[in-house]
Amino acid sequence: MRREIFNTVLHGQRLFQQFAVDTYIKLETTRLNYILFNQSRIRADLYQGLMDSVYAGEHRASALGKLWVLPASFIGGPRDMRRRYMDAFALVQKYGKPDIFLTMTCNPNWEEITSELEPGQKSQDRCDLVVRVFKAKLDNLKHQLFKKHILGVMAAHVYVIEFQKRGLPHAHFLLIMQTGSKLIVPDQYDAVISAELPDKNRFPELFDMVVKHMMHGPCGHLNMQNTCMKNGSCKCHYPRLFGETTLQGKDSYPIYRRRDDGQKVRVRGHDLDNRWVVPYNPTLLRMYDCHINVEVCSSIKAVKYIYKYIHKGHDRASVTVIDVDGGQSINEIENFRDARWVSPQEALWRIYSFDLHGISPPVLQLQLHLPGMHLVSYNINDDMRQVLNKDNIDKSMLTEYFRANQLFDWASNYLYREFPEVARWWPGAKKWTARQQRMQVGRIVSAHPAEGERYYLRVLLNHVRGATSFESLRTYDGNVYPTFREATEKRGLIEADNNIDECLTEASGFHMPPSLRRLFATILVFCEPTDVVGLWNKHLEAMSDDFCRTHSNSNVVEQLVLLDIRDMLQTMGKDIRLFPLPAIKDEHDNMADVVREIFEEMNIPEDPEAEFVVSSLNHEQRHAYDVILSSVENISGGVFFVDGPGGTGKTFLYKALLATVRRSGKIATATATSGVAASIMPGGRTAHSRLWNSRLNTKKGHQETNHLADEDGGSSCDVEIIKTPCELPISLNASSQVQPFISSCALPATLTSTNTQELMSALCTYIMEIDDAEYLEKHWIQSTKPYPISLSLQQLKNILDVNKPMDKDCFNIAVRMIACSDALFLLENKYHYMDLQFCSITNYGQDPRLRAKLDTNVLANLFECWPDMEYTISDCSQILLPFCFLGHFSLYVFNMNTRSIYIMDSMPLPSWFKDFKCTEDQILGRVDEVPGQ
Repeated sequence: MRREIFNTVLHGQRLFQQFAVDTYIKLETTRLNYILFNQSRIRADLYQGLMDSVYAGEHRASALGKLWVLPASFIGGPRDMRRRYMDAFALVQKYGKPDIFLTMTCNPNWEEITSELEPGQKSQDRCDLVVRVFKAKLDNLKHQLFKKHILGVMAAHVYVIEFQKRGLPHAHFLLIMQTGSKLIVPDQYDAVISAELPDKNRFPELFDMVVKHMMHGPCGHLNMQNTCMKNGSCKCHYPRLFGETTLQGKDSYPIYRRRDDGQKVRVRGHDLDNRWVVPYNPTLLRMYDCHINVEVCSSIKAVKYIYKYIHKGHDRASVTVIDVDGGQSINEIENFRDARWVSPQEALWRIYSFDLHGISPPVLQLQLHLPGMHLVSYNINDDMRQVLNKDNIDKSMLTEYFRANQLFDWASNYLYREFPEVARWWPGAKKWTARQQRMQVGRIVSAHPAEGERYYLRVLLNHVRGATSFESLRTYDGNVYPTFREATEKRGLIEADNNIDECLTEASGFHMPPSLRRLFATILVFCEPTDVVGLWNKHLEAMSDDFCRTHSNSNVVEQLVLLDIRDMLQTMGKDIRLFPLPAIKDEHDNMADVVREIFEEMNIPEDPEAEFVVSSLNHEQRHAYDVILSSVENISGGVFFVDGPGGTGKTFLYKALLATVRRSGKIATATATSGVAASIMPGGRTAHSRLWNSRLNTKKGHQETNHLADEDGGSSCDVEIIKTPCELPISLNASSQVQPFISSCALPATLTSTNTQELMSALCTYIMEIDDAEYLEKHWIQSTKPYPISLSLQQLKNILDVNKPMDKDCFNIAVRMIACSDALFLLENKYHYMDLQFCSITNYGQDPRLRAKLDTNVLANLFECWPDMEYTISDCSQILLPFCFLGHFSLYVFNMNTRSIYIMDSMPLPSWFKDFKCTEDQILGRVDEVPGQ
């Protein structure tokens, strides 16, 4: 600024602030628009995926790959903040927990600012001066800390610049000291940090600075309206207690010395003493004349909260649109919408390109991928053959690490994560070279146990030194194993749930408790830990940390953790009672008597547009709406068929009905025949996923189960065998329109009982006797989790064959994961169909027919939704026929050799059923002519 030249912008006061914000918003919007409108032209795909596409004849880049989203290079974005958070924790893993937490806040009354103001101007009128002076002070503070070592010699540090809504910038530092400079005992704390008013006679300037910058509040009973007040108390826990000595904190900051020496000062109309002093370092406070809080944080166990705090991201605003006339919220623009709050100071800081963060030593993110699965970027107009012919296209950070171990003797002494400490990565040339100066910390990107092979690859890279290839990682004691999992097992890296324990231990260092609980639930479902109790006992403290802050009773905390995990398991289709965890007590469980399906329906979020939908119904929609709701309110029941061309508002009507019924506290189940149709309705599910055997799925001992038992009369046996002349049970409904088959001779039989083992044997025998070579080799089931894998009918037979060795991968990964994951049936016309629920049988061992753990209800679900079959059943020795009656499913097993019929059904047979005649021609008819499939 030149004083002899008048600058209109710099004299604009609030208009200058608005100008600064608008200018920065234009810059940020330009970057976002580039990502939005141009990044769709830049794609990336796995290297192996491009190779497969080229081999298949697809050369156009526009047909391949996935679109990029907001990248980590966008400063302040969620990926950027998470990357910085993970980088900071890489330093913790290398050097240990931070020792000092320092916060420096800008002082708008610094002489360097006020001396440059024109008459009548205030510091907020010259935001440019504020940020430039703060930047200069910050650079000087870093020089004092990292070069002159005013607080001791640093091993590593992280700092982040933050802007509060009031606009003043401040910096958060987390400092990790070298061993000789660490603060260990309270006497060392007192040498660096003070929480008392200094002697006014000896240190008059320091005394004035403490009173001006380092006095909290007043709050509490002195000022209940202070910003720190929350639920009637100070969230910063002021005033603190007097103490003659500094005490070591227990999972908290130290309890600093605050002697009752009689000193008091007048602050904002109240007399305050040492109990109100914010901890500070006298040297730094005297040097910078601003609020500069210094705390020892080495005694805090969960340092992740500190790192999470400084990496929480920019301020945001929650926006709600209010109908002024009606006074009612008609459209809340998301809950805590990502609406940026940009202050003038932040705008100018970003315009000047000042750093928003710093970390030392720097952290390098190391790539993790399976063979041929590294990412390759390309342009939408590229020819894939040219992309694959580019230099170094097949190289990645990991493959070149293998190559360096082949070329250099010194490289083989280091793990993958340690390699950046001694080698430098050149992104352009894609190669590692020996490091000449400055150290760098490596961080392998995280992998979830459910990712399968990629996770086990990460386990191996964290334990095997000097690997020269993916194959060498899979080699142990001279044997090359086909998978990374087998290699980790042979090395003893995942015995006794060690890998799961390491995963939870690593995650507890930087994940918040809710995320840890979800990870624990995911591990229970997908990873089959053998020592669930041991994992629970070891990691309960980390998973309950947030509840411990609000509840002092450890039993209550444990119950809250169990309830949260129970809810997560229910969303994954599992019951917490299937796992050996502590029991949930009824006094803590508000949903103790609620079936999982009912619980899920009761917790469907309310549609924010429901009120608008109901008020917008047209005349015909309103008529249908009133008629149907009248039936609901009068509990008169009924079935209504809503018909109309596409686009006439049928779904609109359904949304109104669902919202109204749910808002009244009732349950409204929205189902459709396809996932696409179900997805457009709030809480929509496919009919099969929501209604499959819902009666048999009711919890044992539940009041609904008891009601059904009373209504249906119960059953004294699991299975009944019919050996008397009877009709093939096409339908037990007398009003059925099914046409009977041509009659012939009857099957002789008598009515007896059998057990689950015998029926299991019949089911397994049916599968074992399928001998169609063409269909045995087809890949029938394909799962995408934990990684792409398929299962053929022949493999299913191998699982059941006691004379063949068990395929460990097939059994442990494919079968079990398919039972819990999304799966696709690859054949349109299925000649021999296995329902996914069959996987629950194979969970029990190599020869499930010898196990008696399954009850009739589970078995009855196996063939619930058979598709139509396109072949004649006369050549089959076993015929399995699913059959539905009044929403209840049964399974009929026809043994053509013994001329017997197994009926798998927990309901009693009606007395008139025994009078039916069953003919052989009826059994030898086409199965696809039988309804109820």
